[in-house]
Amino acid sequence: RVYNYGSIFSHLLGYINKPNQEEISLPFISNMPNLDIGKEGLEKSFNPSLVGKSGRREIEVNSSGRIIREISRTNSKKGENLQITFDLRLQEYALNLLNSHRAGSIVVMNIQNGHILCMASTPSYNPNKIIEKPNKEYWDSILQNNLSPLTFRSIQGLYAPGSTFKMIVAIAGLYHGVINSNTVHFCNGKISLGDRLYHCWKNNGHGSMNVENAIKESCDVFFYEISKSIGIDKIAKVAKDFGLGKEYELPLSNQKKGIIPSKKWKKDNLGESWYPGETLISAIGQGFVLTNPLQLAYMTSIIASEGEAINPKIINDGLIKNKVNLEKYKEAIKIIKKSMFKVVNESKGTAFKSRSEEIKFSGKTGTSQVRRITVAERESDDFRKKEVEWNKRDHALFVGYMPHDKPKYSISVVIEHGGSGASTAAPIAKQIFNYINKIKL
Repeated sequence: RVYNYGSIFSHLLGYINKPNQEEISLPFISNMPNLDIGKEGLEKSFNPSLVGKSGRREIEVNSSGRIIREISRTNSKKGENLQITFDLRLQEYALNLLNSHRAGSIVVMNIQNGHILCMASTPSYNPNKIIEKPNKEYWDSILQNNLSPLTFRSIQGLYAPGSTFKMIVAIAGLYHGVINSNTVHFCNGKISLGDRLYHCWKNNGHGSMNVENAIKESCDVFFYEISKSIGIDKIAKVAKDFGLGKEYELPLSNQKKGIIPSKKWKKDNLGESWYPGETLISAIGQGFVLTNPLQLAYMTSIIASEGEAINPKIINDGLIKNKVNLEKYKEAIKIIKKSMFKVVNESKGTAFKSRSEEIKFSGKTGTSQVRRITVAERESDDFRKKEVEWNKRDHALFVGYMPHDKPKYSISVVIEHGGSGASTAAPIAKQIFNYINKIKL
């Protein structure tokens, strides 16, 4: 093998190595015991077809070992070619953007045909150095790296989606009639439930909020309020309809499904009852909720297409199948799309600073807490100005689509410990969308 693009496609392609005791009995290598085989990624999934079939030659020799004649011959068969959906230019550009951060993922999908155009994940590794022998020094450097370069974060990284999950909650509320476009809740910075306070990220509150402005300004209190009326089970059902908490039919092993919690999930997995306060925390994409970046990009593609999305695919076989029809959510989605446009293109929108003059796009920021904020910290005037250690900073997220009026591309950006979606993830999405527009993808 020669991996011409080094680390650019390492997580997608995987690498080859000597078979272990279990693998050596696989049918496609039974006659080739010295053959290196795929260990990860497409190398592993398509190993039998990529390898081809071994040939066989039967000959007659004399007592001194000299060949007298060939009795029979079966020619070997070349392995099949495989065409993937990824765009080299976009993948490389995305990785260069990620390399200024320690760890993260960028996923870009073509909404119209389901093609995944980019799944950049950092830190990465160079498969050429893995297949070199000896390679112990390089292997040790990978295994000892605390950021786990072998992890394909786009499908194996699990993150609380933060405020990107609010769109699911809003769709659930609109669909089940808990709210409509005129419903207003007042945010004074916090809400009480039982003996506990649940805070909005904006200490002094947002004032009166309808659903469009609540998404635009990412008001937590609005979603606390409506989640009490919807309930966690209805939220979970909508989330799964939009592709969260699922493993997709892709030729990639070790996908992580994440968690979309419900009352049954908690009872089955933790043996405990569900508490009302956990619904509020889930409504802002925290608590038990975990998603991977590909799921977030796909969720966004469903919203962008108003419920008529195509399941993600990475093999370009010319077929369009597995369409998703969520027509029942269409009216709710239309309201969410208006909100997502405001997030980026209107003042007070959380991603307003990342709006583009080159191409209009829509989206939603998210900031995912990795630790609990104490009451004392929250009430401190300089809390948000303090320098925090890297591994204690929030994860930064952004999901979106472009162009806003005729969506063709969806994106998810996750920057581990990036601080906030507005300041870190949204500007990256803007650069990606501008680049797509530039290269006329």
